[in-house]
Amino acid sequence: MILRYVVVGLAAGALLGALAVYLALRWYRERTGFAAGGTGRVVASDTGVEASILLRDPQLGLRGRPDYLLEFEVAGHPL
Repeated sequence: MILRYVVVGLAAGALLGALAVYLALRWYRERTGFAAGGTGRVVASDTGVEASILLRDPQLGLRGRPDYLLEFEVAGHPL
């Protein structure tokens, strides 16, 4: 009997958690215009799928090849 309440409680918690994630992502998209899990395309990758690109930031002194370099369009502007 107690096990049934535990299972129902866990299911309700999972449902509330999924709803919270959905609402957070919706809020994020409306606030920033950037959809998480959107329709970006892979521009470069070091996994052998696409040609790898070496990125440099002289101001920070960083350079390297990202695992994936994605291009998105936000409000009609490529990022």
